[in-house]
Amino acid sequence: MILLLFLLTLAIGLVAQWHVFNLVTLPVEFDASRRAQLVLANMGFIQRGPESAAVSQVLTAAGWIYVAAFISSLIYFLWHLLPLLTGSLKPSHPRRRPTQLSKTRKIEL
Repeated sequence: MILLLFLLTLAIGLVAQWHVFNLVTLPVEFDASRRAQLVLANMGFIQRGPESAAVSQVLTAAGWIYVAAFISSLIYFLWHLLPLLTGSLKPSHPRRRPTQLSKTRKIEL
């Protein structure tokens, strides 16, 4: 039991540390998008005007993908951590027993 508690605490700590790492690297992703736009403009791959604006929108959206991934993984982590913190490990809706499945009514047409 103590080993299980230790492993559970270790797993929670590692996943939490992973989330902190992802949070810290979010500004790096946005800076990479900004630098990519500068490189593309300096090398002549994009022109000023509508093309530059479109590239800016695409690269900004690429940065926001990392934000969405971080938020969704954090919500997923908290969703699974909440039952451990509250002490309720039972599912909120019980599963049907196999005997109940055989007693279902048949619908006649």
